[in-house]
Amino acid sequence: MSNADRAESGTGGPRASLVSNHRQLDRLAWRHSGNRAGVLDGAPVTDVDLFAPSEGPQDTVFTATGLANATHTLTIEATGLKNALGQSLGVVDAFDVRP
Repeated sequence: MSNADRAESGTGGPRASLVSNHRQLDRLAWRHSGNRAGVLDGAPVTDVDLFAPSEGPQDTVFTATGLANATHTLTIEATGLKNALGQSLGVVDAFDVRP
């Protein structure tokens, strides 16, 4: 996902996934939205509260580095939770891969 493409959700459950054989995976997100859970290769790796006082796209909110030279799947899932001051809408802005 990149450029003008993005996935949005206001409820828990929807997800976006990236399958890659790169050694570093970054997840970029739109700040000022709800909480997201991250799963890397089937194991939970992080829950991210995406609240920020002002909106901001393309913030790196999760990075996995030093990955084995193999195929990896990074999945981001809407939890349905949010900061009391945040918007309920959750956006996966982009995934970034590095060798």
